[in-house]
Amino acid sequence: MSPNDRSLHCDEWDKSPYVNEENKLVFCTIPKVACTTFKKYLRKFAHIAKWKSTNENEIHNPRINGLKRMCNYQIDKASHFLEDDSFMKVVFVRE
Repeated sequence: MSPNDRSLHCDEWDKSPYVNEENKLVFCTIPKVACTTFKKYLRKFAHIAKWKSTNENEIHNPRINGLKRMCNYQIDKASHFLEDDSFMKVVFVRE
C-alpha cells in the first residue's frame, strides 16, 4: 500500500473500504450492490443507535454515518487490515 492508494483518500464516498476493527472486517462497497443493507449492518456492529435508519444520507454519507473507513487510519494500520489473515475482506459484485 502506498500513500497514493485511492483507498487512503477520503474525498469520494465509496473509494475507501469500511473497517470494523471489533469484528475484524473490511468491506469494499460498490454502489447498487447491497451496500445500503451492508452499511446498515456495519452501523449495527459499530453500536450506532440509529442503525435501522432509512435516511439515505445517514447511511451513505461518511461524514455522518459513524463508520470508519480505511482512509481514517495511518498507512501502516490500513496495510495491517489488508495483510492480517484474521480480518475478513468482503465485497459483493453483481453479474
